[in-house]
Amino acid sequence: MRTLRLLAVAACLVALAAPAAAATRARAAGLVSSRAAGPVDLCDGSTAAHVGRLRVTRSHPLNPERFDLPALAASERVPALRALADVLCALPRVGQGVFSCPIDLGVTYTLQFFLAPGPSRDALAVRPVSYDATGCQFVTGAGTTRRASPAFADALGAALGLRHATDATFAGALVG
Repeated sequence: MRTLRLLAVAACLVALAAPAAAATRARAAGLVSSRAAGPVDLCDGSTAAHVGRLRVTRSHPLNPERFDLPALAASERVPALRALADVLCALPRVGQGVFSCPIDLGVTYTLQFFLAPGPSRDALAVRPVSYDATGCQFVTGAGTTRRASPAFADALGAALGLRHATDATFAGALVG
């Protein structure tokens, strides 16, 4: 009975060690990087330059509003996406303190960036970015909290194929 228990424990240890050993061998062979798995920030220094795709999802606003763009949009316009990432990462950071903001109607966009595949790059997940189109227009998820600007709205519009996008394009218009 004791021998069976020892064999079971040994089998469990081998099963647990096999994936770690395989990852170590792959890393040593140069098949994957030693970078920790998990989402990376868009503005970490090198991620923005490798953006290849974008999916944008709009939340359900608190009031009935009309929008000139669908609630779900996607883009593979690589030059425009990389320009958007550069503008986003250059947005002014929000400091400490109290803010007085216009009314927040609950219009929020989630921007999910995807990296273009590359031979020497792992398929890393990019942390989603949230853009509050009304209220203080904060942008979160790309490192420190930032505040959107007209240049950001224009770059986001260009990435989605919209001409002359403004803050109002993403805030929507109240119905009624």
